[in-house]
Amino acid sequence: MNPTKVIEQLATEACIGLFENYGLPLALAADVHEHHHPIHLCAAIGFGGAELRGTVLLAMSDAVLSATRPNGAGSTRDWAAELVNQLCGRLKTRLLRRDVEVHLALPTVLRGDNIAPVPRGHEYLPAVLVAEGAEVRLWVDVECVPGLELSETEGNQDDILEEGDAMLF
Repeated sequence: MNPTKVIEQLATEACIGLFENYGLPLALAADVHEHHHPIHLCAAIGFGGAELRGTVLLAMSDAVLSATRPNGAGSTRDWAAELVNQLCGRLKTRLLRRDVEVHLALPTVLRGDNIAPVPRGHEYLPAVLVAEGAEVRLWVDVECVPGLELSETEGNQDDILEEGDAMLF
């Protein structure tokens, strides 16, 4: 399978899992062209390694940010940055399990309703995830070295931490 498609699928699965952990079960929308709810903030983070580099853009409605922000603490902007950071951490773990190492940049947050990345050679539609009153749009722009092959299934690597685990030094 095309490594870009594998990474997009991994990111979508990671996104669904992230929001489930915050009590917001999302499902893929039937029509990616239909806007279900206005987008309030977009958070982006870059990642890169020897075999690939890219950007994840997470666009969220107010309802998503309100429903997931613990105790309403902190700024909405900071929470959007934290969500994309956690999402990319989950993606990084999934890539590590396929023997691909990436490093993450710092997140950036943008305000806006009509944000859409410029495609890099293929149809570039977001994964649209919805719940009652809430919407998340996820774009993953990735560029891989020629010949990169990613397995659709994880390898057996017991030394990689599970999501939510911590390692103390």
